[in-house]
Amino acid sequence: MRVKTSFQIVWLNLFLPALFLGCVNEYTVRGVDGLSDLLVVEGFITEPESTFKLSRSIDISEPYGIYPEETEVSVLYVECNDGSRTGPATHIGSGEYRVETGNLDIGKQYRLYFRLNNGEEYASEFLTPLITPEIDAIHYIKPASGEPVQICVNTKDEKDQSRYFFWSYVEDWEVWAALQADYGLDDENVIYKFEPPYNTYYCWGHNISKSLLLGSTTDLSENKISNHSLLEISPYNEKFSVLYHIRIYQNLIRKEAYDYFYNLLKNTDQNSGLFTSMPTEIKGNIRNLSQPDMPVIGYVDVSTTTTSTRFIDYSEGLFERSASYNNTFRLCDEEEMLGAPSGKRPPEIALVGYIPYTLTEEQVQMIYKPRECVDCRTKSQATKNKPDFWPGDRQ
Repeated sequence: MRVKTSFQIVWLNLFLPALFLGCVNEYTVRGVDGLSDLLVVEGFITEPESTFKLSRSIDISEPYGIYPEETEVSVLYVECNDGSRTGPATHIGSGEYRVETGNLDIGKQYRLYFRLNNGEEYASEFLTPLITPEIDAIHYIKPASGEPVQICVNTKDEKDQSRYFFWSYVEDWEVWAALQADYGLDDENVIYKFEPPYNTYYCWGHNISKSLLLGSTTDLSENKISNHSLLEISPYNEKFSVLYHIRIYQNLIRKEAYDYFYNLLKNTDQNSGLFTSMPTEIKGNIRNLSQPDMPVIGYVDVSTTTTSTRFIDYSEGLFERSASYNNTFRLCDEEEMLGAPSGKRPPEIALVGYIPYTLTEEQVQMIYKPRECVDCRTKSQATKNKPDFWPGDRQ
């Protein structure tokens, strides 16, 4: 198996702020020689499957865009302390691997093991699974008109196994074009009439969390998370204009994992400075078994994962129409051009942002509208890829 390496730009985020504070003389970063090309391993051992990401660090002194060569992996699996192990991992691209782990036995310990093609062996620490509590609720807070909508989570660990939490999420939403066109253009720019279910009116967006989302109850008397905001969404964002859905994944994690992620978060923060923890301090529980002194960045915790979902409908009133949104609708109502009849190649106006909409009342000429009025794919992150679980028969 070959890993196309991705890169943790730890050095870049750590030192760039200092480079743009008005220094005139050339600034040389000291003490980071030999710290590039470190192996970075991320993931959780969970059930029923686990995903791990392998990447490489890059030195601030390296020219931007110059990355280490590919890391070659010959085998990767999850191992139990009773000697059993999973089947080999599936490489799913971009340095990510998926392992079918099945159900975890809370009386046993598990670790990640992998070997590179050069013979170097790596493994995480054997750990007993933490049993992650259920997510009690997903809800939102909107303080006032015009203010961001906060998507929040509530949970509690009544067994008090750990005081630290980790979350990730997947968002999906439906958006509509301003106008529903009767006609479209094929790949050869020939006009054709839409037949159900084909259209450019209904679209869907998709997004995943890209930030480290951590929580702790160490300062609380009760191991309970309440109104913990995971993300904020502008009320003018069209995510709320029709139907919005979020799936949240929750893991209970150990203090060591929390400390690792917290230090990583500090060092990848755009606002971090020269006196934050050095990247060499961001060490987790991954060891190079072949060369124990070789540093490795990463932490693989072992815990079950709980998940919960929430739909938010337009009728809940979170979406607010911005001035630009209203202006677009006015433009779509007023702006139009006439051109070629149905079935013919469009005139030059299609080359300057106008595309077929519908025919005139006399059914003689085609009415053209600006693309952003009739093609939902012009909206941010919008595609015709409808999620399998999405309600309704819209296509």
